[in-house]
Amino acid sequence: YAARTRRGTMPVVPNGVREEWIDRPAGPEPEDLAGMPHPRLGFVGAVFSYLDYDLLVAVARAFPSGSLLVVGPIHEPASAARLAREPNVHFLGPRPQNAVPGYISWFDVCLSPFRAGAVRRAVNPLKVYEYLACGKPVVSTPLESMAGEPIAEQIHFAEGSEAYIAALHAALAENRPEQAAARREAARRYTWESLSEEVERILDSAEREWESTPGAIGGQGA
Repeated sequence: YAARTRRGTMPVVPNGVREEWIDRPAGPEPEDLAGMPHPRLGFVGAVFSYLDYDLLVAVARAFPSGSLLVVGPIHEPASAARLAREPNVHFLGPRPQNAVPGYISWFDVCLSPFRAGAVRRAVNPLKVYEYLACGKPVVSTPLESMAGEPIAEQIHFAEGSEAYIAALHAALAENRPEQAAARREAARRYTWESLSEEVERILDSAEREWESTPGAIGGQGA
């Protein structure tokens, strides 16, 4: 994930979230969620080949009295059709970006179900930061890109359907206001404003190093 260069490890800046999402109140329940049974297990994003559909089917069957809700476009119709055969799975389609927090806020737990493979080894999902900015518990398959990130402490990581479903049960119990507040605060250091400052620090540090390198153009001894 963090590529190596001839000079050492390449700095990597992760994904982020809009700051206004963090302090945004839940707002009214979207009309197409009204009446959907709890627990509501929600996924926001494109329905694509990199999702673990075996896992999602297992999740739907583990919570037959709840709802598995998918907000986003469908790019893998066959896999979506397989998942839609589960009676408690609901595809709500794509929504405008500014409407997405209104959906996340009415989920009980949010999902990041990437299947094992090259995409999962490299991906740094925007949705995870957005979920946490809305104060929601998150259950994800393991993500190498988030190893060592402070925000990872707020995420339940689990491999395999049995462990994933157990993590969902644990996450459903984490519904106290102080727990939601902790997730929002964890996301605050990943606002786009904070990340842009981090990029500036990296560039400033690189410039100072370059200028102090003997023989470099513009550096010492040049």
